[in-house]
Amino acid sequence: MLKAILLTAALAQGQFAPDNAGWFPRTEEPYLQDLVKLRPKFYDHEPAYQNGGGVHSPAYNIAAGGDRPFGHGNANREFPWKHTAGIDDTSNVKVLRFVHLPGPIKYWRDGDTIRWQFPNATIFGEILLLWDGRDYRTFEVRTRERLALDNWLPRIFVPDFKLPGKRHKIVGAVLSRQVSFAVVDVGEVDPARLDVAFIERETKATVYTTASARSVVPKGYQGTLTSCVVCHKTVQVQARVLDAGRDWYGRVRGSDQIFSFSIFDPSCISRNGFTLPVRLSQGLVDAGLLVRK
Repeated sequence: MLKAILLTAALAQGQFAPDNAGWFPRTEEPYLQDLVKLRPKFYDHEPAYQNGGGVHSPAYNIAAGGDRPFGHGNANREFPWKHTAGIDDTSNVKVLRFVHLPGPIKYWRDGDTIRWQFPNATIFGEILLLWDGRDYRTFEVRTRERLALDNWLPRIFVPDFKLPGKRHKIVGAVLSRQVSFAVVDVGEVDPARLDVAFIERETKATVYTTASARSVVPKGYQGTLTSCVVCHKTVQVQARVLDAGRDWYGRVRGSDQIFSFSIFDPSCISRNGFTLPVRLSQGLVDAGLLVRK
């Protein structure tokens, strides 16, 4: 009961979003069933990264037009950090993010950077929704569970069906690594096919894609592209470490291999390049969910 009261307090102070549990799909998978019973909290944090002792919005270019031809100066504005993996070229998709926190987040200062660490058994997840022209439908659920330091277990859940289509490989680069992955272009498919039970899929399995605006995945969808670890390992890495030859700055947003969750109060996020005094989320502090290490 006490934990529920504390989480409610954090919700009231804006750290968590309204309950979206109704978007979890039908499933016989024990892991997903147990997760729903945990009643994870949904959140929608404003993207923010750290630079020079402050917290900044990726929308503002501190370099004042530098780093051409990209037109911005921080890694959080581009692939693979800007969006949830696979949706960079889509338009009819919405992402709902959730977290189950079994205990408090611990934070500490490391030079001019604040770092934080989630407790073991923390589960982060995303429900990916497809707009079919009339309504949203769930087409994929992803989770990451913290097992130990630097060890997160990713899982993906998709509809239990197989569709014919043209199979091909997409070849590209992710963080200077050459990658290739198999996709099946299913073309136009009635989105009603999504109304089935969901099953767990191997993270590196073939994924569906389509060039159609009416299908069971968003137009231009590319799945998870490559191993989740490749990108998530770059959390809080300085941009110049990623590519010293570019005129960019700041750290990749997030901490502890999670991009989307922030412990900062939105009032301290600079939107004009000037550094503001850093403030932590009072909602998390008051709820006992954020403590100094």
